Amino acid sequence: MKLKHLITDESVSLEAKLNALAKSIQQLQRQPASVATHTMPPIPISQCTEVPAEDGTVMKFMFPADGIIKRAAIFVEQMPVDDKGRAVSMVEVDARFYNASGATKQSFEVYRKPLVMELEVPVKAGDRLRVSLREGVVAKGVWCAFLYDIAQKHHAITQVLVEELRALEEEADATDEVSGEG
Repeated sequence: MKLKHLITDESVSLEAKLNALAKSIQQLQRQPASVATHTMPPIPISQCTEVPAEDGTVMKFMFPADGIIKRAAIFVEQMPVDDKGRAVSMVEVDARFYNASGATKQSFEVYRKPLVMELEVPVKAGDRLRVSLREGVVAKGVWCAFLYDIAQKHHAITQVLVEELRALEEEADATDEVSGEG
């Protein structure tokens, strides 16, 4: 007997109706979702500059969408040398964020290992980032990386039927078998 008829049938006891309803709910919970949703992960922005520009600039970037800089990493391969020819142990790096109302600066001390830090720097479309060594510092091989989390209003949210995903997976598996990769 179908659930709708079972529940509306007055000859069926309340206990039987509740048991049938509970069983139907359990079956629905076991069914896989029919739609999968995908959102955009943070975007890495990375650059290595072997020799900084004369003004110390090692990286420039313009943000094409609103978002938040969530993490930064900076590493200097070849530290500058002091007057006695010894490598110094620390270099100061400035990150300047330029926007319509001016600029803000964050300074970082980079030692002989990668500096990785959590940030919360909001940016708007058109804002710019300039990373540079302090004036007069001569270091080589400066690596800079940032995680840029684009504002959700700019995310491309895609909903795909699970059946379509399975078909794509089977197609990819078949291609791998033909190419000898699977």
